[in-house]
Amino acid sequence: MKNILIGLFVLFSTFTFSQSCLHTIQRTDTWGDGWNGGAVSVSVNGVTVLSNLSCVGYGPTSSTFMAAVGSTIRVFRTFAGSYPSEMRIRVLNGAGATIINTIQPLAGTATSGGHTVAASCAGAVGPCTNTTPYASATAPSTPTTVIISTCQFQSEYSPIYSCIAGRTYQSAYNLGGFITVRSGTYNGTVVASGNSPLSWVCPTSGTYFVHYNTNNTCGTATNCGTSYITCLSCAAPSPGPCINTIAYGTQNLPVFGGISYTTVVCQFAGEYSTWSGAVAGTPYIAMTTVATDWVTVRSGTYNGAVVAVGLAPLSFTPSNNNTLYIHVNTNSLCGTVNACRNVSVTRMSALPIELISFTGKKQTNSNILYWSTASEYNTSHFIIEKSDDGVEWIGIGQVQSAGNSTQKLDYSLEDKDVSQVINYYRLHQYDIDGVDDIFGPIAINNRDRINIIAKRINLAGQEVNENATGIIIEIYEDGSIKRIIK
Repeated sequence: MKNILIGLFVLFSTFTFSQSCLHTIQRTDTWGDGWNGGAVSVSVNGVTVLSNLSCVGYGPTSSTFMAAVGSTIRVFRTFAGSYPSEMRIRVLNGAGATIINTIQPLAGTATSGGHTVAASCAGAVGPCTNTTPYASATAPSTPTTVIISTCQFQSEYSPIYSCIAGRTYQSAYNLGGFITVRSGTYNGTVVASGNSPLSWVCPTSGTYFVHYNTNNTCGTATNCGTSYITCLSCAAPSPGPCINTIAYGTQNLPVFGGISYTTVVCQFAGEYSTWSGAVAGTPYIAMTTVATDWVTVRSGTYNGAVVAVGLAPLSFTPSNNNTLYIHVNTNSLCGTVNACRNVSVTRMSALPIELISFTGKKQTNSNILYWSTASEYNTSHFIIEKSDDGVEWIGIGQVQSAGNSTQKLDYSLEDKDVSQVINYYRLHQYDIDGVDDIFGPIAINNRDRINIIAKRINLAGQEVNENATGIIIEIYEDGSIKRIIK
């Protein structure tokens, strides 16, 4: 009998410790252009089970593998690629819990280096209670997603105000991890807990507290991630026009014979800007640097008569000389987000060219320059000029223009001779009569992708230093813009 019991114990132990389940490795890229030749592999107890995995775009790109409980999982970088600092990996166990938090992979082999962790198949442990508050949001009342913070730590909690009883919300964190929702106070009754994204139902109307951790054992990390709240059961309102109540930026509309367009820098979606100098019967085009934005143009007051509404670029013709108010939202449901976009207005006239936009995009081994015109009159050609110091310029390519057009036209030119510096570009336009105009410059950072502040300006457009207070606009060397309040 004793031998039989021992045999059963051994059999049970063998079954318990050899239990296997699917694990998942996720790959992400901080820049969003994939791993550029970088790759990682996965081994279990020294045997490679996944080889040379890469990442597409921002990711996550996921792969699965089997591992027995307690076995050693090792994730190691096999190829560094062009930008190893942008590579990130994350490993989930069989229950979907994070067991290797989002981290830059280290070089290694199947038996050494890299990152190691014990395989597991256990479910969630939680819930968690953090004691540090950071950022807050009002629960959305439409089926939209609201960004709570772009620098949320997985050791903090965020109050969510005005949750409505019976509505279903979804809390999410872009780096994954474990979420706990509590009611009443930060350490109050648990409403729900689980891996990100987490759906939960609001039991009573009021404020709720969302805690973020790296895993179901309430691990913490102090690197920035983005936290979100979405209403999954809210009814969609009727599409725009929109009325925002927050004013930001003033500008004069472009005039005949003047500059081609005027711009308000770093307007948020959910704000309106004020534009004076409208000329009745004159066609204009309003656009933003976010292609999917929804634009509402109103006349007289911020909540006045609607002149035009629709996706940018938006054409409109005012019927009087009133001041105009341009409202920008993320979509036709009047969505909002605290992220910069430049809002520009072009005047349609007999000028040689009405430029809508001039932008650039970094490729793996080149830069592509894009520009669009709303109209052209007796134009001849364009020349893209380049500089590495913003002072001396050389032409790198010529593109023939349409000559005459009243429709939106798109152009592009690729610069295949890119140095690992900050490259500046400007657009030089010539018309048939020899008259020329210059647009830009724009900057593309082709260095080791370290985003450095090029300058700071205030709302008056004056350059200020890092000690300035108030609303400050930071312009980075790669052309990106950030608005801060100091």
